[in-house]
Amino acid sequence: MGESLLQRQGGGEAGRGEEREDGEWDDDRIRAELRALRPGRLTSSLLRPGLHAELIELLRWVWSVTPAADWPRRQRVLQADIVSRTALPAAHGWSGMIPTLGAKKKWLGDGRLQIDRYDLPERDLSRAEALLFVPVHSNGSWVAWTEPSRYAIIYPVTGALAPTGTTAVTGLARLIGANRARLLRSLDDPRSTTQLTALSGLPIGAVGNHLRVMLDAGLVLRRRAGREVLYWRTALGDQPAATGGQKPSARRVRA
Repeated sequence: MGESLLQRQGGGEAGRGEEREDGEWDDDRIRAELRALRPGRLTSSLLRPGLHAELIELLRWVWSVTPAADWPRRQRVLQADIVSRTALPAAHGWSGMIPTLGAKKKWLGDGRLQIDRYDLPERDLSRAEALLFVPVHSNGSWVAWTEPSRYAIIYPVTGALAPTGTTAVTGLARLIGANRARLLRSLDDPRSTTQLTALSGLPIGAVGNHLRVMLDAGLVLRRRAGREVLYWRTALGDQPAATGGQKPSARRVRA
């Protein structure tokens, strides 16, 4: 409901530009949604006129005191997650991608999607115009819909606490440069050039140049996976990366 009520426009960045109120969410519809979530009588404060406007102000306040200051980092984490999952259907099909959105979710085939293990009637999406996959910085996974046209699966983003922004200059950054050091520290797991671009905020050409230098130096390896080329740190690359404040991962893809 909050996402529909408060949509931000301009510049592609949340928190900037004008805010647009969705006229479909009037006071009566908001109360109906609240009753659906928690049956029973609503408190008197929710029955007063102007509920829509009060909720808009509440959402603005929540935005300003929680994610706004950290939004550039969060946005890069979200972009990297989307880039990573976009490649999964092409390589593994829906059956390979859907389970990554939540432990109980499963693609059953024939257009059927399992969202939990409860014995409930199936929901028919044959008239749906959109099925959205929405990463969020919170735990758990759930679904939402505006029947019969829009459905969404909300899932926890991978690497929610990843330090993707500019960090203090370290010994590694002094040795090989801040941008190259940031990329090397990001390669504890295999990542594509596109993922690294989203995580670092660097132009894709610059990322490719840095990767070639580190490849020639023996700091990283690469392997083609479908249409993508994945890069990861070598044992030699783990040593300087550890001095940059990040413990090297024990997980490794071997050529």
